[in-house]
Amino acid sequence: VSKQSFFFFFFFSCIFPFTMTASESNTARKNALSRFKILSVIGDGAYGKVLKVQNLRSNDVLALKQLKRPFPRWDDCMQLREINACLHLSHPNVVKLKEVIRHCDTLSLVFEYCETTLLKHIKTAPKMGSLCSAPLCAV
Repeated sequence: VSKQSFFFFFFFSCIFPFTMTASESNTARKNALSRFKILSVIGDGAYGKVLKVQNLRSNDVLALKQLKRPFPRWDDCMQLREINACLHLSHPNVVKLKEVIRHCDTLSLVFEYCETTLLKHIKTAPKMGSLCSAPLCAV
């Protein structure tokens, strides 16, 4: 069993135990999404939309990414590159994945919220001579 498979099994079995009935499981998932209050829509695209939300329990402001593609099984969710990458990345400059919620075949990823984007930051940063006009391929 791989490390990430074990993590998902442990993490999701704690949130949604396998001993639940179907109606109990649906109620638990609804409660998972009802913990968030939508503050605004950050973006909407071909793959899904991103919402600025507030966790009603902790009052944390987070970003909730809802994917448009249906995910009928947890195995489908675990094969996503974005989730696998976020599990292995731990860096102060990388947005952290806080939670994964699957409800009615819809997958929602809960990330920490950032006020700005890298592109906006680069555009507003002071110019540093010819370095700013050079391509960023060396990064």
